[in-house]
Amino acid sequence: MRIPVKAFVSALSIVLAVHRAAAQQGAGFLDVGGEREQVMRVLQLTGDVAWYPWTIRGLSPAELDRIDVSSTRAAAMLPLAPKTRHAGLLRYALLPVQATGYYNSAFPYGYNDGPVWQGKGLTGAVSAGVAARLGPLSVQLEPMVFEAQNAAFTLMPTGTAGAPYLDAFHPTAIDHPQRFGPSTYKRVDLGQSSVRLDVGPLAAEISTANQWWGPAQENPMILGNNAPGFFHGGLGTSHPLNVWIGSVHGRVVYGRLEQSAYSPDQGNDSIRFMSGFVAEFTPRGVPGLELGGTRFFHSPWPTNGLSHAPWSRPFEGILKSSLESSANTSGDNPDDNQLASLFMRWAFPGHGLELYGEYGREDHNVDVRDLIQEPDHESGYLVGLERSWKKGETGVTALRAEVINTRISPLQQGRGEGPWYVHGPSVVQGHTDLGQILGSEAAYGGGGALLAIDRYRGKQRITLEWARLMRSESDAGLPQPSRADVEQTFSVLWSNGRGPLSTNAGVTGVWDLNRNFERDRFNLNLSSRVSYTW
Repeated sequence: MRIPVKAFVSALSIVLAVHRAAAQQGAGFLDVGGEREQVMRVLQLTGDVAWYPWTIRGLSPAELDRIDVSSTRAAAMLPLAPKTRHAGLLRYALLPVQATGYYNSAFPYGYNDGPVWQGKGLTGAVSAGVAARLGPLSVQLEPMVFEAQNAAFTLMPTGTAGAPYLDAFHPTAIDHPQRFGPSTYKRVDLGQSSVRLDVGPLAAEISTANQWWGPAQENPMILGNNAPGFFHGGLGTSHPLNVWIGSVHGRVVYGRLEQSAYSPDQGNDSIRFMSGFVAEFTPRGVPGLELGGTRFFHSPWPTNGLSHAPWSRPFEGILKSSLESSANTSGDNPDDNQLASLFMRWAFPGHGLELYGEYGREDHNVDVRDLIQEPDHESGYLVGLERSWKKGETGVTALRAEVINTRISPLQQGRGEGPWYVHGPSVVQGHTDLGQILGSEAAYGGGGALLAIDRYRGKQRITLEWARLMRSESDAGLPQPSRADVEQTFSVLWSNGRGPLSTNAGVTGVWDLNRNFERDRFNLNLSSRVSYTW
């Protein structure tokens, strides 16, 4: 058989290109909301790590290739990366083995910890895995197993016979259990696992890893790592693309959302079809500025096959009036729920400052007049900043502040309005996956705030933090201070890395004022983690 010379040369050039690319890569790994990602964000502000859009995460291995972390300060502060190993063109790394323990003295407490649910008593979690790359293909397998003692504590009556574990405040409208059953609660989760292909300007992935949309550091309005990552497929840009007037970066995502065993809906519509997108734009000549938006839909899982799924839902009109049809004069699909937001982040690399904000909606507006007249209906906002100062050759001090407000507005006196992430009677699971809030726990309750000081000395970090989180407020009439359940917390957190071993520990005092609209309670939360990097 004769092989055309041109075809042979083309195939050879592709093989050589893949070889060159592999030789220049490490294995790379996703670290959504993790310590390495947090430190890189700080180092952006000090100018020790080149600026890169931070409102669409986790960052892929191909994106991490683009970020130079070779500065003296970055090398000193960043947690140790797994060692890249070679097997021909294949690059792989054994991911850190992590063992984490938590303790709650009086009631469940713990947020932004992925699949883990921290009940009363002891909770333990272990994760490990491997990351590999072959040219444009990257694979990560990082499962996690956890078990919560889930000891008994006083529950708020749900008003539903035989269902004592439903959500305390909206038991029939959201899958957010007070307690996951009467005994230990444990799960094996695929965690931060993914398969991704980066070809030129495009990237496609299948993943169960968490995603983080928007600029928030602690309270993402739409999507973060407060719940398990859900199974999804995505298609988007592999990196910010130059479009002359600036650069654009984004992804479209479709996924499968599941409910817990203690959801208010135990029928055939327990699985939901997720569709949405996140996109950001950086204007030319304004380095560090990110402008963007998100859209996220919950829809019933198509019983007659995925070919009938609402694939175009994220791109439909944003007003109910634009959706009207002869079959649906209300302009609204009663089986769907939409969340959407607009955001900005403005970082000043080298000057140690970033400012950010986000405005979100929990439903469509009826029409343009409705949007102009009542922009605060079913809405919320987030504002935040970080200021960083260099300390010596290997240190940084950072001040962080963030406020999120999703409280029920006085408009509800004449127009129905409920808490964020609740959209009954159609999507009774709310904005959750497997019983945990997909966005910010504070946004569900009505809002929260954070003030923290981080002191980095090489790989050692000490954090002093105050936080406020609303668990719920009364939605009967005007909001009343006596009908607000609010957690006030004070934390001391410490972490340190020595060679391949890193450890961290935390002590948090939680004062829950008007817990379950009854009386004040105190909870002591302890956490510790040991991580070994191969």
